[in-house]
Amino acid sequence: MTCLFCTEKESIAHFFFECCVAVDVLNLMSEVLELDIRKDYESVGKYWIANKKHRISNIVSSAVLWFLWKLRNEICFQGVVWLGVKMVLIRIL
Repeated sequence: MTCLFCTEKESIAHFFFECCVAVDVLNLMSEVLELDIRKDYESVGKYWIANKKHRISNIVSSAVLWFLWKLRNEICFQGVVWLGVKMVLIRIL
């Protein structure tokens, strides 16, 4: 299947960490939180298992991944039109 955000071949790793949209959103999130969570599942997961120390970053990273997935499904199954990264950011906020 083709990625609905960038038209490259879609995979789970591509969608959440390699797609230009995911990269832009994760870079912004990493900058705001001052954490490096852009590379892969391990870079996100290491904070999830760090007890309560990273509670806010865990909430934000979960929201980012959830809303990327939710928007992808709305585009795929409900005919929502992709208008750019701003759509993702508004939903996360």
